[in-house]
Order: sequence, then structure tokens, then C-alpha cells
Amino acid sequence: MLATASFLKPQLSIRIAFKINEGGAALTAYGCLMFEELADDARLEIERALLQYCELDTFAMVLLYQGIEDLVSNHVAEFSSLW
Repeated sequence: MLATASFLKPQLSIRIAFKINEGGAALTAYGCLMFEELADDARLEIERALLQYCELDTFAMVLLYQGIEDLVSNHVAEFSSLW
């Protein structure tokens, strides 16, 4: 999803599209939602972009967890000898 940066300067008619693809951008976008006066369309675009980012971020964490779980279960004997 693309969000717009037009909320930074609502009087401008040029909209700069951006994609939330890292945590810092997500944090900034969330801050804008919470503390800035935004047009309804800009708010919706940012919300959609945040939801997409969070969905992908959560999916990545699930894959990471599954990979670690698989690694541990396949090598439990090796890991238990470390204790």
C-alpha cells in the first residue's frame, strides 16, 4: 500500500507516495496518525500502509519463530549436551 506525504503540507496539491517498509517509518507514520490533523483520505492511506507493514512484519516473525523451532527440534540432542 502506498501512503501519501501530502499531509505534511496539506495546501500542496502534489502528493508524494511512499511505502512503509521499515520500523522507523512505521513509527513516524503512527505518530502522525496520533498527533497530527490529517485529511480523512490521508489518514486512511496511512492506516492501510501501516496495516500492510504490520502484516508483513508479523509474518516475518512467525517464519523466524518456526525456523528457530525447527532448528531446535532437529538438534535437541546437540543443544541438550551444552547444559
